[in-house]
Amino acid sequence: MLAINEMSQAILWIIRAGVGFRVALSYLKMIFEEDGTPYRRRIRNTIIFYIFAESAFQLKDLAVTYFQYGGG
Repeated sequence: MLAINEMSQAILWIIRAGVGFRVALSYLKMIFEEDGTPYRRRIRNTIIFYIFAESAFQLKDLAVTYFQYGGG
């Protein structure tokens, strides 16, 4: 069980770093372009992906905790 938790934490850190880099890169490109609309959409979609990814891992943690103690 410890290995699964460590792997999920590593994946979550990779997702967080990737989202941060993607938002920063899109923001920098948006600054230097005249029409920054595609980059705004990319930033919005990246943030939506991050919310879904974080929610999925929170649900995983809730399920693991719930079933660890007998499940009700």
